Amino acid sequence: MTAEIQSPQNQRIKDVIKLRQRSGRDKQQRFAIDGLREIGQAVAGNADVAEAFFCDDLCGGEGQQQLLESMRNASIRLTSVSKPVWEKLTFGDRQDGILAVARQRHADWDAIPQADAPLVIVLESIEKPGNIGAVLRTADAAGVTAVILAEPLTDTYNPNAIRASLGAIFRVPVLSKDNEEIVPWLTRQDIQPLVARQKNANDFCQSTLTGPTAIILGNEARGVSPFWLDSQFPGICLPMKGQVDSLNVSNAAAILMYEAVRQRS
Repeated sequence: MTAEIQSPQNQRIKDVIKLRQRSGRDKQQRFAIDGLREIGQAVAGNADVAEAFFCDDLCGGEGQQQLLESMRNASIRLTSVSKPVWEKLTFGDRQDGILAVARQRHADWDAIPQADAPLVIVLESIEKPGNIGAVLRTADAAGVTAVILAEPLTDTYNPNAIRASLGAIFRVPVLSKDNEEIVPWLTRQDIQPLVARQKNANDFCQSTLTGPTAIILGNEARGVSPFWLDSQFPGICLPMKGQVDSLNVSNAAAILMYEAVRQRS
């Protein structure tokens, strides 16, 4: 039997609302998932979904009913909430009527699948969660092996990262690591690092991306840190023909990922 919550003052509801802030996510080691597609990807991708809340007034559609049924089949705890409670829970303009809560998982190196020629994206000190989500969405489409967040400035489970990824965050292995941990791992795996930068770099069309490769992209404002500007790490660049001197990191990542796809096909 599905439980019901009528009051926004219910402690479970208060705990879920706190997941909108990183402090709440860190303390509870949980995160919220909005949107039918994203929740569906979480369930299908074996995310550790603990429970879900739904508003009957908004769940008359076929998509909502199918998702609720899939969660029932997965033995996920479901709780019906009143419209006033839902208005407290909802994020942004989402009115899909269902919100899920999952337990955080902190993946380690063994989460990265073995591949003959892995393609890894390293994002260093990215500040905007939407950029992380956009890169993950493209990474899933391009068949990237894993995404590593180096020296992260935001957490993977930010609602904007999940939303921008369209659920790809539950399909692509994502790790958070320090720079000093990443380089030894790349060396052990015999993966060549290519650092996205404008100076001392080869044009991306002239760079070989067919073998085991890691593409390192830096912070939105500053680019990669001095750590990755060391001469031991070869550079890769996109030609800049106009007045601007950089691209959005998710756009740059998409171009480089699909150049790898082109070369490998």
